[in-house]
Amino acid sequence: MPSVPEVLAVPVGPCPVGCGEEHQVQVTVVYAPGPAPILFGGKVPDRTRNIDVSCPVNGRSFQVPIALPEAADRHARSIVGLVMPSADVAQPATFVGDTAEEGSVTDWRDTEYQDWIKNSVTAGRDFCKAMVTASAGAVPVYFVLLKYLGFEHAARGWSALAVVPPVLLLATTAVFADALRPRWEQVDLSAFAAYRHRRIRAIALRTNVGMAMFVAALAAASVLALALIRP
Repeated sequence: MPSVPEVLAVPVGPCPVGCGEEHQVQVTVVYAPGPAPILFGGKVPDRTRNIDVSCPVNGRSFQVPIALPEAADRHARSIVGLVMPSADVAQPATFVGDTAEEGSVTDWRDTEYQDWIKNSVTAGRDFCKAMVTASAGAVPVYFVLLKYLGFEHAARGWSALAVVPPVLLLATTAVFADALRPRWEQVDLSAFAAYRHRRIRAIALRTNVGMAMFVAALAAASVLALALIRP
């Protein structure tokens, strides 16, 4: 359940859209317990959020950066801003946050964010499946390419390099397959967030290692191919 909202006062002056007055933005932040969920396909979340607000004098919109405090046991679930001018005329800001408050219109980013969280593990697994197919299928292609380039007539010094790409490709296949390997573990609901966090980090680690070996295999194969076609 979300925690009690916190209210931050952010002074803005002079007005960045030209009304000439100084404003104060009242920002209400609703937190949810636990760290923000990690996912594939995104960068490390920035602690600074840009809040879209409207000037109460001329109605023009502008953004106010809000620096959220660091907290390991909670993350911002929704952020709502109000511009408080000197005349105390409040204009509601455009909602920016991860979820909408109860009773308000659902922001499209809420649906997108929830879908991204739900489909994040699937995206990681699908990528691992594609890389297993690519790395395993590249091995026979590599040997066909060597035969086509006339490797049997190459100098003996290239023999050591010739074994590097297939070894790396097979190792890449094993690493990505290990990322897909099911783990048997009993997990209750209270520990699921930590379990999901641990599993995504494990998949991400193997993905990075596998990609590094795959790129190294392609680099070694390219060097060998260039050496064979060079007159």
